[in-house]
Amino acid sequence: MKRLLSKYGIGNNKGVISLYLCMMFAIMISVLLVMIEATRLSAIKQTAECVTDMGTDSLLSEYHKELLSRYGLLFIDTAYEYDEGSLDNLTDHLISYMEFNLSPGKDLVMAGSYRDFTGLSISSVDMVNVSRATDGEGAVFRHMAISYMLDKYGLSLIDNAEDLASITDTYNLGEGDIISENKNAQAEIDDIVFPEIEGVNWDDVDTSNPSENAKKASSKGVLSLVYNKTLSGKYVNNDTLASHRDNVAGAGLISDWDSYDGIQYDLLFNEYILDKFSNLLDIKYDDALDYQVEYILFGSDTDVANLRKTADRLVMIRGASNAIYYATDSGLQAEVRAMAIGLAAVTLAPYLETVYELGLSAALIYAESLYDVAVLLDGGKIPLIKGKGDWNLTLSTALEKLAGTFTGSSSSNKGQDYKDYLRILLYLTPNKDKINRSMNMIEANIRLITGKDNFRLDNCIAGGMVQIIMESSYGYELLIKRSFSYY
Repeated sequence: MKRLLSKYGIGNNKGVISLYLCMMFAIMISVLLVMIEATRLSAIKQTAECVTDMGTDSLLSEYHKELLSRYGLLFIDTAYEYDEGSLDNLTDHLISYMEFNLSPGKDLVMAGSYRDFTGLSISSVDMVNVSRATDGEGAVFRHMAISYMLDKYGLSLIDNAEDLASITDTYNLGEGDIISENKNAQAEIDDIVFPEIEGVNWDDVDTSNPSENAKKASSKGVLSLVYNKTLSGKYVNNDTLASHRDNVAGAGLISDWDSYDGIQYDLLFNEYILDKFSNLLDIKYDDALDYQVEYILFGSDTDVANLRKTADRLVMIRGASNAIYYATDSGLQAEVRAMAIGLAAVTLAPYLETVYELGLSAALIYAESLYDVAVLLDGGKIPLIKGKGDWNLTLSTALEKLAGTFTGSSSSNKGQDYKDYLRILLYLTPNKDKINRSMNMIEANIRLITGKDNFRLDNCIAGGMVQIIMESSYGYELLIKRSFSYY
């Protein structure tokens, strides 16, 4: 160092420390400025990430309150307070949340004295891959419903439904049609042509069909025979509902969601329907329809039409079950056979014994099935598969009752109730129909709420992805991609 100083004509070491410090300060200041800028860049990235996360969390907090309280569903309604839903509404809300979080205190300080260390501002926001409730013919709605049921109850809830489904499949209860079988059997009796027999005047012989009342009962319709209480007069306009219009398309199920495939999840969705929608014996609210589960089963636009179809279907299930029991009860068979033999003898046509027996057995099973449904609609219970002592009508009683109406009793407490039979009907109904009609029912009910006249489930999203470009006044630009969803 001395040599260096001497070279420049400095003969002593005065000022060496000062020179050294000046050189070091120059280096330190450069390093410090680099560190500050690196800190700024890190802060910009962290701030952008945090502000985006807080913004999407704030969006998810804007769930539709009625959908959650009534149906346990978490969706953002992009219509908000507007007449029509739009992703622009969603984007505007996100921007407002992010801008506030970027400068939460700027309105609390004096103008001109506020300087932001990051200098961040939002350049653009795009919503992509949004998952709408109606996507995949309601697959997103189904996913959210099942997720709710899993969180609240778990799969143990379906134990009873699994047992009923197993019995239904084992005995093919969904394939019987006692209504048609009875009509065909009575028609076969009516079509009998008696042969010409010397000395016999058929006008003097009683050839009437003793099960004629069964044919007349069939023409009246099941509901009028088994239910005599006041019926709901409510109706909906199906044409305005989700499954009957062109819906705004989204991206479908979010990629990392469980698809919930399998019979267990189908049964759990059935339990969701029974839990959230009214039926004849359990009217929960003053909604668009009273018999909502029945609507989900059959999709007609009036309560009466759906209940009528439900009663018809229940008679068919009971007919299939009662036919199984009848085949095991020798006493009932003997009663029918005795009357058939007597009729054949009176008409001097022993060869018609089988025809009469078929008609009488069909009438008996049909009458027993009508009685069963009357009991169910009155709030009573009927065993899905009957055992000894569970049969209610004799042949003569059955033929008499077919002339009038059937009165059930809610005091019958052995077996399955109306809700269990609805559970079976839901099991036998295609998933697509149940999902679409459930969405229809939700839309129709929500629209009764003041200010929700134009509610549509295809405006409701469960999640998506947001792409945000943010700029800093310090010369940086960032692209943030963030997925958001409820599950």
